[in-house]
Amino acid sequence: MKKLVFLKFKSPFRNGGLNESNETLGTIHSDTIFSAVSYCAFRLFEDKAKDFVKTFRVSSLMFAFRENEKYDYLVFKPLSFNTLKIKKDFKKAKKLNYIPVSRINDIIKDPEILTDESFQKHNNPVEIQRIASNSLDRITNNSNLYFLESVFVKPDYIPYIVADYDSEYENIFISSIKLLGDSGLGADSTRGFGLFEPEFHDVPDYFKAEGRFNLLLSLYYPSKEEITKISDNCIYKVIKRRGHKKDTVETKPTINYLSEGSVLDFKPAIRENMFLDSIGVYLQTSPLVMSFGGDEI
Repeated sequence: MKKLVFLKFKSPFRNGGLNESNETLGTIHSDTIFSAVSYCAFRLFEDKAKDFVKTFRVSSLMFAFRENEKYDYLVFKPLSFNTLKIKKDFKKAKKLNYIPVSRINDIIKDPEILTDESFQKHNNPVEIQRIASNSLDRITNNSNLYFLESVFVKPDYIPYIVADYDSEYENIFISSIKLLGDSGLGADSTRGFGLFEPEFHDVPDYFKAEGRFNLLLSLYYPSKEEITKISDNCIYKVIKRRGHKKDTVETKPTINYLSEGSVLDFKPAIRENMFLDSIGVYLQTSPLVMSFGGDEI
């Protein structure tokens, strides 16, 4: 992993699901971020971007917070944490979406602490609001008022992503992220949604640790060989994703991914990103993972 990037949003962002509606998700999945950065790379560097895109990997959007003069980082709550065994109030722990990465081994030792206020306060780093918008009928000139759900990041949190790429492509990555910040990340960027100022940092040691378990920080499209490795010891969730090729009306195929927060007992191999000839786009095929749970647990 080469860089951790704070995305300091200057406007709300939007990110739709499979259904074509005015609703939004509260985060941005890695496939959207990967496609957006890749698009910017090709705009800036043309053919030079091909080798970068083939090996570029990025996480889904997560959130950092400042505590005791230091940053701590929220990661997706591992699905392997069996909240049903919690005696206090397992429903509180079940609803958690994120946990501080610095506390992950503490949770393994004592899952009951998931119900503490120190965890519950980080359950939802964003607020979804409805923003009024207006469309004009081109035939009758009648206006039509409607509402778009938009995501606002709460003041105490900073969205971040983690990225991995070959060192020789650092200039391509940084330039592409800066262009994306000025263009907008997510849905409806032409309306001013998703504008951000990037801030680049080294990746903290938390994300480089070794362990028995591997937490997905991005969506994962396993190869046929890797599918056979998914055993009963792996706890995962499958989600469907689809999108549109930017600047065209071509629809990307629906793909089944293992979602963020899934936990594997093997580390996925790093492989080149797949090029889809049918629509001319790249697909991130190997995920970013964070290992946890050393032999002392």
